[in-house]
Amino acid sequence: MGGDFNCALQDKDKKGGNLVSKKNLVFKKIEEIMNLYNFFDIWRNLNPETIRFTWRNKSLKIQCRLDFFLISKYLGDLAISCKILNAPKTDHSAIVLHFTSDELKQDKGPGFWKFNTLF
Repeated sequence: MGGDFNCALQDKDKKGGNLVSKKNLVFKKIEEIMNLYNFFDIWRNLNPETIRFTWRNKSLKIQCRLDFFLISKYLGDLAISCKILNAPKTDHSAIVLHFTSDELKQDKGPGFWKFNTLF
């Protein structure tokens, strides 16, 4: 499950503005979902000490990591990286989550792919 949750999960995921505890109701709902489905924040798991933000106001006085993926333990074991990247024309950053699995690997076919430029 991923997206803009409009709430930082930890104080280190926020710079400026109100404390994380000010969004306690939202945080409790996210925590409830995480506990119910045994989800965890994969970016924080793979980057435990890194400080990065996914949203910022125009003055940069307030910055937060509001966007994240919550995934299961099984998927967490398959995750090899989770990165926050700059995204153009938005106040949010992009998040890229990369998985690997020998079980899901597919052999390449004998042909080639060609982009249809007629449309």
